[in-house]
Amino acid sequence: MILNDYQTWIEAQNTDGFTRVKEAEGYRLETEYADGAVVFHELEEYLIVEMRITEKKSGEDQFFLHFELNDLNHAEELYHEMIEALLDLKDRQKTKILLCCTAGLTTGFFAMKLNETAEFLNLDYEFNAVPYENVFEEGFHYQAVLLAPQTGYLLPKVKEIFTDKPVLQIPAKVFASYDAAGCVEFVKEELENYAKTEEEKALTRIRNCDEMKGRILCIAHVPDVEKTRVVYRLYEDGVVKDSGEVLKQKRSYRDIIDLLDSLYCSKDPFDIIGITVPGIVEREGYVFQNSGDEMDYGAYIREKYGIDCVLINNVNAAVYGIYASQEKYSSITLHSQPRGYVNGGIGSVVKGEPLLGRKGVAGELRYILPSMNYEEEPVLQKKMWQPEAVYDLVSKGLSLTIAMYDPEKIYVRCDLTPDMEEMKQYLLKLIPEKYIPELEYVSETDIAEYMVRGLLILCVEKLAQKK
Repeated sequence: MILNDYQTWIEAQNTDGFTRVKEAEGYRLETEYADGAVVFHELEEYLIVEMRITEKKSGEDQFFLHFELNDLNHAEELYHEMIEALLDLKDRQKTKILLCCTAGLTTGFFAMKLNETAEFLNLDYEFNAVPYENVFEEGFHYQAVLLAPQTGYLLPKVKEIFTDKPVLQIPAKVFASYDAAGCVEFVKEELENYAKTEEEKALTRIRNCDEMKGRILCIAHVPDVEKTRVVYRLYEDGVVKDSGEVLKQKRSYRDIIDLLDSLYCSKDPFDIIGITVPGIVEREGYVFQNSGDEMDYGAYIREKYGIDCVLINNVNAAVYGIYASQEKYSSITLHSQPRGYVNGGIGSVVKGEPLLGRKGVAGELRYILPSMNYEEEPVLQKKMWQPEAVYDLVSKGLSLTIAMYDPEKIYVRCDLTPDMEEMKQYLLKLIPEKYIPELEYVSETDIAEYMVRGLLILCVEKLAQKK
């Protein structure tokens, strides 16, 4: 009955901006730039809905989730979110390239010429210009960053932050003569070369789990200001049997419940389930959101499925994954500062044991920074795209970590602060050099792997305790 009601509701929704075709298994959605699908899977007494949007140009999924259809209001909300994501892709079809100079005026004129040339050559390029002070806020929304010759000395710093896209300096001769055709050809060649390099770097990194027994489902929530990833991986006796991720533009703790329900419906029983989440995780299993809402994942899993679980804050899981990946240190700390976030988190391992605290609040910087005479959060939020401001913010958090735990090594996950030598210079303003431990940068690519790895080890440890 709920399926019929949901289908009736879907068919009553408007289709402005896309086409919708009913098929045997659900609905096919299409625009000139993306394909979408709403597919219904009947698994015995369960009904699973799968939603997917695939960008035609890249072939990459831009939205993907599946959930058990048992709440019509929730299903309607997810459909609206999917359509919003589908329509938003319209503005992302062109290869967006950001030009940067000291003031933006010269590059603004050049950007206009480049757009005219790209249109004449029938290339899907869109050029926009900003002054240098805005490049770190705007650059994350572009596929490439071009620096004018007069800002070429900043190239190394910009490259360190935008590690997932080409950062190029416009040849002086091309820029000086406003050779738009020459610049477009230069960009075209560099983008093609970069794409080849990225394909070569696409390697799967997974820990050797030959000695691990049982069926273990790991789910890691990796938040970001632009997109939330919920990564899942199913291990059977240490071998990866299934993996994937939910991609959404809006973050909701319900995403994990939907994923958990649908995976449980379609897979053999698990021996243990591990989940990492942002927020405070109490020993009893509560997860607190910033809004004050709470979700008791531990009780949900044990009551609904009768399966034991490991529930842990995502930074705490990641630091344990890092700890297990090295043999040199017994006490380490991870400072995690997702880009655009004012309040980061600290995870620590002390003498081989994760430091969680009595109520799981250990490392929650949101309860520390206001007492350190920081600016009001709305003021600070505006600075969160300026590397200098973020280096200052993170270094203060690191100085606190050093004074409290004195770790042997600190790992830093923050897109805007990749240079650990520069971080050390900020730290030297706060603490004597002899107390500063070794610092190492952790990329966004690696952080999800560390979360899953730490969670997996904690699940294995808990299974071993039950034997």
